[in-house]
Amino acid sequence: MKVFSMSQRIYYKDLEPDAELIIKKDLELYNCMLHKAFKICFDRAYKDVTYSETDQRMIKSFYGTSDYFPLSAIYEAKALVKSLKCREKEDRDLIKTRIKKDRQKIKKRRRSN
Repeated sequence: MKVFSMSQRIYYKDLEPDAELIIKKDLELYNCMLHKAFKICFDRAYKDVTYSETDQRMIKSFYGTSDYFPLSAIYEAKALVKSLKCREKEDRDLIKTRIKKDRQKIKKRRRSN
């Protein structure tokens, strides 16, 4: 499905000082939410931690915001944790392959000696 979107670009240098501060604060808030959401998702994925509340409720109540930022942060954090797990599996497979090759080299050297 193709989506066509028209939006007017806003350049940072063209903004008024108040708008600059608002955008900076929103970005800082989002990054804090993303950090907290990643910690929650990471704990659930790797440390088997359970929480009594949902991710959205925890972040929403902690920062006192609407749904948009917490949900975006949670989805991004889940994607990061999933990516981390995939990368970890790839690294594990690569290490296993290297170990297997090294064992084969060792066997060949023992046979030749």
